[in-house]
Amino acid sequence: MSVMKNFVNFNIFTRIAMLVVLCLVAVGVSTYLNIADVGSTRMALRQEQLVSITDAAYNLVDSFGQKAQSGQMTPADAKTAALAAVNGLRYGSSGYVFIIDDAGVSLVNPN
Repeated sequence: MSVMKNFVNFNIFTRIAMLVVLCLVAVGVSTYLNIADVGSTRMALRQEQLVSITDAAYNLVDSFGQKAQSGQMTPADAKTAALAAVNGLRYGSSGYVFIIDDAGVSLVNPN
């Protein structure tokens, strides 16, 4: 109740100025929280995109491996076809998929 009495004792200009400042602070806090939320949402979408493209590349390579095991393709032809197929995968405006073997040799790198 004391705060209300003090607020009433200020002249009209001061009261309006205090309300405007309070509103500006509220808008600033709200904006900050929304920006933080947008950043985390963008990161989550990017991670989902990376998981999807990685799964697609894995399934693509696996399908060629199955063809080699079933005798539809030779292992060398299956490897060549799988690497060519993965080399064509892209995501977003500048993303690509690369493959590095166990020895650290880059098998697919479009750059």
